[in-house]
Amino acid sequence: MSRVHFIKHLMTPFPFTIEATVSLEDAEAMFDKHDISHLPVAHGGKLSGVITKHDVLRALAHGSEESVSVADVAVSDPYVVDLHTRADEVLHEMALRHIGSVLVTREDKLAGIYTANDAMRDFAEHLAALEPPNTVA
Repeated sequence: MSRVHFIKHLMTPFPFTIEATVSLEDAEAMFDKHDISHLPVAHGGKLSGVITKHDVLRALAHGSEESVSVADVAVSDPYVVDLHTRADEVLHEMALRHIGSVLVTREDKLAGIYTANDAMRDFAEHLAALEPPNTVA
């Protein structure tokens, strides 16, 4: 039995997306409403980037006007992988690039997202499975 995990088994499927033309204020509201920290960005129905709540808050703190849109702040060249990519490759590349998310696609369409928070949760679960916590006080 293979112990290799593919990113499709770890990603959050069908993530929320945001249109590139949306204002930063509306983006902030979406982050808060769904309690998320990363959003894939779409423009004209195609994946065009990724934006983080931190990006939005930083831009708003610097007095960005209402005319500033998600497209003005989003990363336009996000790390994108196919859902059949090995998880260890994805994690290694995320660490090398110092990035907090990867967009996962299937046939060039968004299928999911995997974030550093997801990775930490998965690693904690992995460690707990290796040695369950001692319940004796």
